[in-house]
Amino acid sequence: MGKNKKHEEQSQGEAASTKPTTHPTKSHSTDDLSLQETILDTVLLAIRESREALEKKIDNLAMDLTLLRDDHRKLKERVGTNKTLLTAVTLTQKATTAELTALTSCIKILETRAEDAENRTRRSNLRLVGIPEQTETSADSMESFLENWIKTTVAPEGLSAFFAIERAHRVPSTIPPLEARPRPIVAKLLHHRDRDYILSQTRQLGEITCNTQRIMIFPDFTRETQAQRASFNVSKHALRENGIKYAMLFPAKLRVEHDGKTHFFTSPQLVWEWLEARNMSTLIHSAGTQRKPGGKHNRSSK
Repeated sequence: MGKNKKHEEQSQGEAASTKPTTHPTKSHSTDDLSLQETILDTVLLAIRESREALEKKIDNLAMDLTLLRDDHRKLKERVGTNKTLLTAVTLTQKATTAELTALTSCIKILETRAEDAENRTRRSNLRLVGIPEQTETSADSMESFLENWIKTTVAPEGLSAFFAIERAHRVPSTIPPLEARPRPIVAKLLHHRDRDYILSQTRQLGEITCNTQRIMIFPDFTRETQAQRASFNVSKHALRENGIKYAMLFPAKLRVEHDGKTHFFTSPQLVWEWLEARNMSTLIHSAGTQRKPGGKHNRSSK
C-alpha cells in the first residue's frame, strides 16, 4: 500500500512536470499584430479616402481645363474675327481720311468761290459810315438823298450819264438809341465804274463831311474779305512812314511800288519780311500797337 501511494504521487509529479506552461511573450505578440492590422486598415482607409478626394479634384480640374480650352478656342476665334474687322476698319479709315482730305480741299475751294461770287455781287456797292441818323428824311428816299449828296459833295463832275443808286439802306435795320453811333449805309450803284470813281474822289478829297460830321466811304465787301484787308492796316502804315506807294487790290492783295519795281503781297507777314530785308521795319506805331524787327507785334507801353 505504501509503495502504491508513493508510486501515484510520483506519477502525478511527472504528469505535472509534463503539463504545458503559458508564456507571456506569445500574448504580447498577438496584441501587437492586432494593433498593426488596425493601423494598417486605418492607413489604407485614409489612403483610399485621399485617393477618392484626389480623383474627384482631378476630375474637376479636367472639367475646368476642358472649359478653359473651349473658352480659349472661342477667344481665339473672336480675336481672329476682331483682327479681321480691325483690318477692314483701318482700310476704311484710310479711305475715309483720304476722302475727307479731298472733301475739305473741295470745300475750301467752294468757300473761296462763294466768297468771290458774293464780293462780285457787291462790286457796285458802297458803304458809307458816319452819316447822321434821319438825315435822309429831308429827301423823298434814301436813294435820292445819296444821289444828291454825292453829286454836290463828293463828285460834282466825272460821274457817268447813267449814274444812279438802285437801292440804299442802313444796316442793321433796328434804329439805335440817340446817343449811339449812326448806322452805316449800304448803297448799290447802277454801274461799278461810278463806284470806282467815287472811291477815287474820296481818296483825293481826304475828308468829307455831312452836317459837320466826318464821313468815310468804303467798298462793300464780305466780313471775311474786310478782315483780310484790315490785316494789312499796320503794314500800310509802315509803308506810308517809309514813303512807299501802295494800293489794295481785290480781294485782299497789296501792291507795292518801289525803285521802279512792282511787288505783290498776299499777307502782312510778307510785307514785314520785305521791309526788314531793306532795313525799313523800325518801330512803327499804329492803333496802339508797335512792330519790332522779328515779326512780332507788342502793345505799346504807356
